[in-house]
Amino acid sequence: MSDQKAPVPAGKFYGFDHIHFWVGNAKQAAAYYIARFGFEPYAYRGLETDNECTVVSHAVKQDKVNFIIDHFRIFITIETW
Repeated sequence: MSDQKAPVPAGKFYGFDHIHFWVGNAKQAAAYYIARFGFEPYAYRGLETDNECTVVSHAVKQDKVNFIIDHFRIFITIETW
């Protein structure tokens, strides 16, 4: 008996909606893509938008390319430190 497996048929790729980047400073990374590559600010999610989660997101777009740049916020309190 052979250990060779039958090839798996390739699926169809229709495209993608966006790409996520996890960075240390989402605002700075978004500003870099806007200033250097001509992206436009598209959306923002953070404390100012009444979002109480631990992730700040900046979305930038250029034509059909959408980048979501995320930053994980951690609050350190005296009790947890």
